[in-house]
Amino acid sequence: YVHTGSGLELQKLQSSDSAARVLRINDITNSDGKRRWALSELGRGACLIVNNTAAAISKARSLITELRGLRGENHPKMRFALIVDEADDFYRTNPEQESIKMEEQLRQLEGLTPVLKFEVTATLLAIFVALTADGKTDNVPADDIFYVEASQEYVGPQQLRPPTDSDGHDIFLDETDLTKANVYVDAKVKRLWKAAVDHKVPAAGHGPLILDATAPGVYAPNQVTIYRKAKKLLETHPHAIAIVVAGAEITWSTHRPLESRPADGPPDGNTFKNGEKHFSAILQKIDSHYRQRPVFVFGYSQMMRGLSYRSKRRVPTHFVLQFKGGMSLCKLVQAAGRAMGEQYKQLQSNGFDHVEILTLADDYDVIRNYPGFLEKIKQKMDSGLSLGDSLREQHEGKYAFFNNKELGQKKMQLKPATEDLFKFQRPQQGELPGLDETEFQLGTQGKGLGRAVLEVLLDVSAHSEDEAVTAADILQELMTTNYDRYLGKQAASDAPQVDLKQVRTRLKSLCQPTAKGEAFLFQTRNKNSFRYYINAAGIERLPGRSGDAGADLSVVAAADVEAEHLSTTTLRRLEEARQDDNSAEQQDDNTADHPME
Repeated sequence: YVHTGSGLELQKLQSSDSAARVLRINDITNSDGKRRWALSELGRGACLIVNNTAAAISKARSLITELRGLRGENHPKMRFALIVDEADDFYRTNPEQESIKMEEQLRQLEGLTPVLKFEVTATLLAIFVALTADGKTDNVPADDIFYVEASQEYVGPQQLRPPTDSDGHDIFLDETDLTKANVYVDAKVKRLWKAAVDHKVPAAGHGPLILDATAPGVYAPNQVTIYRKAKKLLETHPHAIAIVVAGAEITWSTHRPLESRPADGPPDGNTFKNGEKHFSAILQKIDSHYRQRPVFVFGYSQMMRGLSYRSKRRVPTHFVLQFKGGMSLCKLVQAAGRAMGEQYKQLQSNGFDHVEILTLADDYDVIRNYPGFLEKIKQKMDSGLSLGDSLREQHEGKYAFFNNKELGQKKMQLKPATEDLFKFQRPQQGELPGLDETEFQLGTQGKGLGRAVLEVLLDVSAHSEDEAVTAADILQELMTTNYDRYLGKQAASDAPQVDLKQVRTRLKSLCQPTAKGEAFLFQTRNKNSFRYYINAAGIERLPGRSGDAGADLSVVAAADVEAEHLSTTTLRRLEEARQDDNSAEQQDDNTADHPME
């Protein structure tokens, strides 16, 4: 946003003339008439909205430069204030790298000396670390940072809670749960869908609003797209409403349209593009016809920023959120913010007291504690510390949620600076609920692929580098020996067959240290393949596993392990896994982090 005017004081735009004096840079064409009109409006004082591209910022700069030249010496100098919304998105490279064009154009705009530059963001940490890397944090006083105080109506991170099982344990996604093969829909997602669909809507209330950001594809033929996942939802719950939010359009449909609105069903549905693509207005229209039906919204990049996913009476009630591994923590927090807002009374009116979020355990800890970390830094600065000193102090363990992930834009390469800057106490039980549940599920009472992998390594006595085994070795044990009870399967039909990629993904995560201590496994390399063995220091802190990491101990007695008959298909898959293991791991060598190295 660029606010212009001849005086230092910015006048609030009145409703009577705001429509004429709020300009969008993309509406200002290169025609002489349109440009003269824009210059006239800016000269009288206006708000110019500029999107975050180099071309748009360059056009805004040229308008201001031209206007200053037209005004001449006998008129007050045209002054402007620069307000940078979603400011963390403008920090793309670190000081040692060549700036991208957008950053360079923003610097040139700032070179026109705005009377005020105001940066607005919900994810300040990346900016703080970037300023630290540039040596600027010691010169930032507390009065230069403004925090917006949320009201009692605000649905914040504490109201975003994971679903729970019959034993009261939190349910989180595992990184191997959602795949292309299952269209990013597993038993956990189906459970959340059903809970939302079965919700009893109060007589005067609106139905649930379920957000989904898991399928990265939009139109790519080799990807599981948001359109395909929406189709799967409607095949499962045909009376629901499915909205797809893509960059180019918003579409919605249902398999059970009203008799008076047959076009709401397949194959037509409703499509909105360009100026008609306003989510809240579209949802408001849906509410006027399908007030109590559940509405599901599928998106990915469009879930990260900007859009408000609500109508006047319908607000988010559920969220399935899983981004790809390379996504920054800032984008994760921004996405989670789509389910937050000044909307608690409306949430209650629709029969809910919190938003149910199904996400990765690590990501939940980030979403839950990120805002509190900013508040803690604010408190330190209010006590008289500079921003730099506030960041360098030791912090409570609940804020140790970085988990080797990028804090900001990937090109900024903030990970080394983040690791050097922050120091944390060891987390206490309950401070990082996602990590607590992860460690419980890896213990002797847990379920899932992680526990099954650990049991295999304990059973084969992989306690040293000489005894290390490959991912293909572990897969063979899982496929030929009865580990179903650890995978949480009562029968072979309960879950899809585990494949090599899932095993390798799980092994990679088990080789990463956590906020509570060392990694659970070590990784080593033998010729062209990676091998894995138990790290006793990591394993022994898991519930019920004290002593399990000893070389002559095994969690499962031999009598409990039953060999299963190998089908031709199983034998073929094992051979394919062994052939693929070396080549796949060698490919990862260029991109993955290897703790042993």
